[in-house]
Amino acid sequence: MNKSIKKVYCITVSGLLIFCLIINFGAVNSANVYAAAPQDHAILNEGFETGTPDPRILIDPVGTFNSLPAIRTISNFGSARAFGFGRSTCPASCFDNFVTTLRFTLPTPTFISYIRFKEMELFDNWGSQGQVFLDGVLLPNSDFGRTPVNNRTPDTMFRTRKFLINRSVRIIELKVRDITNLSEIFIDDLVIASKADNINSDFDGDFKTDLSIFRPSNGQWWYQQSSDNVVNAFAFGISIDKIVPADYDGDGKTDVAFFRPLTGEWFVLRSSNLTFFAAPFGYGTDIPAPGDFDGDGRADFAVYRGSQGTWYILNTTGGVQITPFGTSGDIPTVADYDGDGKTDIAIYRPSGSSGNGEWWIQRSTAGLFATVFGTSTDKPVQGDYTGDGKADVAFWRPSNGNWFVLRSEDLSFYAAPFGANGDIPAPGDYDGDGKFDLAVFRPNGATWFVLKSSGGTLIQGFGLTGDIPAPSAYVP
Repeated sequence: MNKSIKKVYCITVSGLLIFCLIINFGAVNSANVYAAAPQDHAILNEGFETGTPDPRILIDPVGTFNSLPAIRTISNFGSARAFGFGRSTCPASCFDNFVTTLRFTLPTPTFISYIRFKEMELFDNWGSQGQVFLDGVLLPNSDFGRTPVNNRTPDTMFRTRKFLINRSVRIIELKVRDITNLSEIFIDDLVIASKADNINSDFDGDFKTDLSIFRPSNGQWWYQQSSDNVVNAFAFGISIDKIVPADYDGDGKTDVAFFRPLTGEWFVLRSSNLTFFAAPFGYGTDIPAPGDFDGDGRADFAVYRGSQGTWYILNTTGGVQITPFGTSGDIPTVADYDGDGKTDIAIYRPSGSSGNGEWWIQRSTAGLFATVFGTSTDKPVQGDYTGDGKADVAFWRPSNGNWFVLRSEDLSFYAAPFGANGDIPAPGDYDGDGKFDLAVFRPNGATWFVLKSSGGTLIQGFGLTGDIPAPSAYVP
């Protein structure tokens, strides 16, 4: 099977960077890929492209309509079809007499992390206001539709909405009320996710970790989209930069990003529109450790200053959090350990008071947790290996290639051999089943080995010797 490749050539400005256009680059052969059938752990991933909605979706209109709510042929979202909530026969003051509800029903209450979709209001902007309801109760701050309301100007670009849920629900409703005969709200790419955002290096937003590397020799990023096997390349950064891939714009896709120790600046290439921004936050000796510490669905800039044992976090919701936690020599190991949708401050202490590796975790909801697990030469590889929505304490032992995972459910552990001395651990959810997979990148031969938790092993060449695998960005 051949895979199409795209490449982006970039130029620099004042020694920094800017980029140009994506162009077709060629094809690579993937005959050396061995993989089990992929599984998607999204509860719902509805693009409306078939013209028929998922059978768990029910459309419930109230009132009379000139244009009934339905899936329509529309290209505004970059695809062929989208769902429209309809235009009623009412000219004004329609309120609760003209309403369309898109209702998604699960057989039993299920933990839902978030709901995400694209939306825009077309033809006009008069009436039509949307909100999300969970089991019949309004989800606070879940408004959608064009703002300011009723300004008589339709949208020209779509918005991406992402609303955190982080609890068990059975019925999720997108309800648009006050529908007039002038404007109509459309949505596309509706995703309801059952797990927290613990997916490492998911550049295409399909809930699977992508094979991806940073090439220090020329500052290039290369990643293969697991959704369609297309390979993209970007020149973004220089050899001394530290890569910090994460979802900074909240669109559900990992953004190409780096921290420049020379200046203490962050550079982020937004996946949502391929623009970039830069901001100073931290010193050159700080260790970057981004995460969604405020739970708004966007990664926050964060650094650990080992000389002070202090964390500095720039919350996207506003304000700077300064938290003393750790000591010199500690390694940041941020993740969502208590499953509340927020990244927790955490460190691994290679040589604790007992002489062994210690984990110290300040969980944002469940409080402080500490345990002894590992030795001074082990590499922390925390992640959700058991699929319970909580990160597990884990390490990889370079001397023998063994993985050790401390289950968050009951604090029992398991061990498994996968890899060899000289490999680079690169764990992530490569098969999209909601569980981290054991994975290594072997520099000698630039080969990836992934032991999928759903079954099967992926073996694939991707990259060059000297490349840094993006899923290992936060492994010391």
